[in-house]
Amino acid sequence: MKVGNGMTLGNFIQIKDPGSVTGNIDNYIQTSCNGLYLHEYGHTIQSRHYGLAYLFNIGIPSIISAAGNGEHCQKWFERQASRYAKYYFGPSIWTPTIDLYHPTNR
Repeated sequence: MKVGNGMTLGNFIQIKDPGSVTGNIDNYIQTSCNGLYLHEYGHTIQSRHYGLAYLFNIGIPSIISAAGNGEHCQKWFERQASRYAKYYFGPSIWTPTIDLYHPTNR
């Protein structure tokens, strides 16, 4: 896994983050890797919603997409995960900067 990438399966989130936690953990989670932790949490919400179908409808297509040509963040399942996270954490946490890296509406 490349630095700055993540993967979620059920409630397990794996992120390759080069940083180390300094200061407030909430600030670190929000800013590290441009909100990747928050986006990946959106995938845990998807997993709860889809159940076992998550693996086939989102998990495997996401892995294939991430290995592709750079359009990964534009896939419906990636935008949906970001929307779920944005709704869950709220606009005070999900900033416009995070939305640049993990779009919700494009």
